[in-house]
Amino acid sequence: RCFEMVNKFITYHSKDNTWFVALGQSGCGKTLACSIIANYLLFLAKREVCYVVWTDFIGKLKRDMMGDKTNEVSEYLDHIKKVDVLFIDEMLKKYNDTDLKYLIEIINYRYTNNLKTIITSENVIEKLLDIDEATFGRAIEKCENFLVNIPKDRKKNYRLKGFRREN
Repeated sequence: RCFEMVNKFITYHSKDNTWFVALGQSGCGKTLACSIIANYLLFLAKREVCYVVWTDFIGKLKRDMMGDKTNEVSEYLDHIKKVDVLFIDEMLKKYNDTDLKYLIEIINYRYTNNLKTIITSENVIEKLLDIDEATFGRAIEKCENFLVNIPKDRKKNYRLKGFRREN
């Protein structure tokens, strides 16, 4: 079902700014599905795409802030907020209140300015709404019907196929 949604999204929404969000179980193909969309947008639709892994992104911001590189932080954050297509992978895998503040700023900017955004997260939608209902409600709104929400179930983790537990 997810890859049917990817195909429909590419076919009908490569030119507009509808969002695509894939949430839930680790190892079920969320990043692969979203990478297909991002690559299509980059190579065939000729759109500017920026890919960030959440932990790498937030780590860079924090290191630069500690290194007194506030101008670089401001420029990097500005680029992330304003790029034509933003793909955030593993959103909120690990976070604190400061990290969440940056994410809310990014999502609110992209929502208000109608900029295409692609998101993956191991958090299911209920958890994200518990974190910040207003912000993630906006993401749901921008997805229209392109929200994949896969409940936690290790049987859906394709990385573990063939793994047998010793009793």
